[in-house]
Amino acid sequence: MRIVTSCLVGLLAFAHPATAAPGKPAPPPQTRPQPFPTPNFIHEKYDGVLSVNDHCPVRHGKLHPSIRPTYVNRQPVGFC
Repeated sequence: MRIVTSCLVGLLAFAHPATAAPGKPAPPPQTRPQPFPTPNFIHEKYDGVLSVNDHCPVRHGKLHPSIRPTYVNRQPVGFC
């Protein structure tokens, strides 16, 4: 009898809170808004091939179409 009681107490301890307390619904998870909007950049085309990156790896700005890219594994990497 003691073993059955301890098993039931153990199962109730690990029960989901929503099933244990039927009086209140669980609050929805809180989501934090993004602190600032993320910029949307476009991929540049170099010699008919889209660049691997959409923003400058150095200054994190827009890609400059007149600066020639560096090719890595035959894929252009643009700069600003």
